[in-house]
Amino acid sequence: MRFSDNIRFLAACCLIFVIMLFCFNYIMANDYITLVPNPYALGKSYAVMEAKLASEYDLAFLLKKRNVVIVAETTDQSMVGIFDPTLKYYFASTKFIAPERFRYFSFDDYENSKRVGISIREVSPENNPLGVNYSELENKYNLKIINAFDYFSKISYYNREMEVVVNLFALDTREIRRLYIDSEYTYEIDEVVRELASQGFVRVKPYTYRSIWTSFAVISKLKKYVTFFSNGMYMAVFLLIYLCFVYTGSLRKFIAVSLTCGATWIGIARKTVVPLLFYGVISSAVSGCIAGFYLHILGKYVMDIGNFLEIMAFTVLILSISLIMGLFFQFIKGRVSNVN
Repeated sequence: MRFSDNIRFLAACCLIFVIMLFCFNYIMANDYITLVPNPYALGKSYAVMEAKLASEYDLAFLLKKRNVVIVAETTDQSMVGIFDPTLKYYFASTKFIAPERFRYFSFDDYENSKRVGISIREVSPENNPLGVNYSELENKYNLKIINAFDYFSKISYYNREMEVVVNLFALDTREIRRLYIDSEYTYEIDEVVRELASQGFVRVKPYTYRSIWTSFAVISKLKKYVTFFSNGMYMAVFLLIYLCFVYTGSLRKFIAVSLTCGATWIGIARKTVVPLLFYGVISSAVSGCIAGFYLHILGKYVMDIGNFLEIMAFTVLILSISLIMGLFFQFIKGRVSNVN
C-alpha cells in the first residue's frame, strides 16, 4: 500500500490529531500553574515554596533582601502579589509610560504595606490606560491602582485571568498559596527558603511533569467552557473510529478477492493495517509538530514532549483498535459470503 493510495484518509487522521492536540493543550492551559515550567520568567535557580496551611506568616525579613524577587500566588487566580526591589517586572513589562499618573511599587509601599496594585489589561495606543476608570477594580480588590501593564508582560504572560498585581506586603498571608523566589545570588535564595521553611512553608519542585490524563481528572473543577473543548476531543475520537470503519468497509472487495486466493486475516492485516498505521503515525507526527510550533509562536503552547507523545500514543491506540476491529468485521463478512 502506497501513501498516495489513502491520502484522504491520512489527511483526515492528521486533521483529527491536530484537533485533539489543540483541545488537550487548551484543557491543560487552564491548569497552567503546575504545567508551565517557568510561569514568571524567573532565573534558572529559582525556588518554589508552598503554604500547606492558611496561616499568618511573617514576611518582614524579606525587606532586607534587596536582590530577591518574590511572586506570590494566592487563592484568587486573578491576583498575585510581588516583592520586586530590582524592578525586574517593571523593565520587562509592556506598559504605557505616564510618569505623572503611573509609577511602580516603591520601597515605601513595601515597608508600610500600602494597598497598591497594577492593573493587567490591554495596553496600546488604541487602548490608552490613562483614560480608564479604575474605581471598580479598586473597590473589588480594596487597593489603589498605580499602573497598568499589558497582558503580554512577563508577570502575567502565562495567566490570562490575572487582573491585578498587588504589593506582596498588602496581602493577607492566609491567602498565599505558593511563593516563587528568585535572585541572581543563589545563597540569597537559600536563605529565604530556610526562613520560609522555618515558618511552615514546604519547598516543592519548580516543575513536575503532569500527564494529560491528570488534567482530564480535574476538568470538572475548571471553568464550564473548558468542557466545550473536552467534548470536542471526544467527538474527534468518535470521528476517528467512524472513519476507520468506513475505510475498512471500502476494502470489502479487496478482502473478498484475498480470501478467494487463500489469504488469511493476518496476511490481509499486513497488507492494509500495518502500512496505514506507519503512514498515519508519520503524517500525524509531522502535522502535530507544525500545529505545536504554531501554538508556540503564539505563546499558547503549554505541553511538553511527554504530553505530545501521550496524545500520539493515544491516537495510535484508537487508530489500531478501530482498524483491526473494522478489518476483522469485514473479514468475517467476507468468509460468510464465500461460504454462501
